[in-house]
Amino acid sequence: LFLSSFSVAFAQSSKVTLTPYEKKVKEINVRYFEKFYGRPMSWGDQLQLEQVLSEGGSAEFIMGLALMNFAMNNPKSYVEPIVKKYGAELKAAEKLRGPADIQKEKERKARIEQNKKEKELKAKQEAYAKTDVGSIQISIKSEFEKWNQKGEFEKETDYAERLETKSQTAFNEICINQIQKKINEYNN
Repeated sequence: LFLSSFSVAFAQSSKVTLTPYEKKVKEINVRYFEKFYGRPMSWGDQLQLEQVLSEGGSAEFIMGLALMNFAMNNPKSYVEPIVKKYGAELKAAEKLRGPADIQKEKERKARIEQNKKEKELKAKQEAYAKTDVGSIQISIKSEFEKWNQKGEFEKETDYAERLETKSQTAFNEICINQIQKKINEYNN
């Protein structure tokens, strides 16, 4: 199990090509994470951290958690100089940013925005599906898809003719039946 997870992590990390800026930020984050962690990290910890740091957006989250833990467990006079030095090193690494880094950042932001829109759409669809109209629409769709399927022993010509001549009538009947079914649920 360990070897398989290592090979997956190694394969994924070897696919990612880091820019000089990304390499420097990763190196700084690994070094400071160990300080924030409070003890030298094991080889496995380092491998896992490097994998997480290679994934982009989660790096800020992980480093934020480590920093918060560090700040909560140490006096302010000890934490402030280390945090300032960490910030200064990250700011100095900004000089290494190139067009590839800017493009990656744009793509990452676009992915985040796309994921956000997809989650919002999914939430709206789920909320709509819980309404009367939504549940009726879903049941109509499901029933009509069942009706549209070709029967096991139905000939291709009969199937095509059924779709062409009886689709509208079947759809109307399914709509009426599903609406009536919903009304009966309320009456019961």
